Amino acid sequence: MTRLLAEMTSPEVGLAVESGALALIPVGSMEAHGPHLPVGTDCLLAEDISKELALRLELDGVNTVIVPTIPYSVAECARGFPGTISLRGETVEAILVDVAGNLAEHGFRQAAILCFHLEPKNAEHVQSAARTIRETLGLEIDELFVSTSAVWLPRLRSIIETRLRQDLHGGEMETSIMLRLRPELVRENWKQLPPTDVDIIEIAAAGIPFRDVGPGYFGAPARSSADKGERIMALLVSALAQAVQELLGKRKT
Repeated sequence: MTRLLAEMTSPEVGLAVESGALALIPVGSMEAHGPHLPVGTDCLLAEDISKELALRLELDGVNTVIVPTIPYSVAECARGFPGTISLRGETVEAILVDVAGNLAEHGFRQAAILCFHLEPKNAEHVQSAARTIRETLGLEIDELFVSTSAVWLPRLRSIIETRLRQDLHGGEMETSIMLRLRPELVRENWKQLPPTDVDIIEIAAAGIPFRDVGPGYFGAPARSSADKGERIMALLVSALAQAVQELLGKRKT
């Protein structure tokens, strides 16, 4: 059964723990995604994809509890754009360790962090937090979205037209998913936005601020569609479900 922690009573949480439920911890960010997507795009995707994943896992016999989305991350790349809120990496780690510590205290033994903000420095701190949690709390936990990117990223080439290294932030991929999940929040100007020609992987790795190279999005939002978003969602959920099964398998061995 899929449950949202925020909507459960304390006794209901206790029953979920007794059933061996897996805790899903979505992580998003508050950062500019161009003039067409909300600054909370990563948070919205984290929430909605976690729910879709939970439904898929339920079919596989895996009970889940979805923890409220952590809305902030290291978002240095998008600093300078109004609405972006960036935490220090140490703060991100502390939040995750504290949340996991409480889950472990309540009896949860398995958890998955789903970080939908791919900025390299943020990913490093999230992975560091996962290691600390495993080593100090005895909670079997992995970050699954970033760590499965080697699986789902190559497969995106069969869905989106934009070169991957020029997309991934406010471009064809994210705009398509938002058109599928939250179309009312996608501003109509997405259809007229010109494509950018910047290697976002190179820019992010070098720590170059997004404001120095473009309008806050990368890729070609105008190529997006809800149909592409549906196909991308199916790809992401499939990869994440497989990763969860592998995580659960670790506990059994």
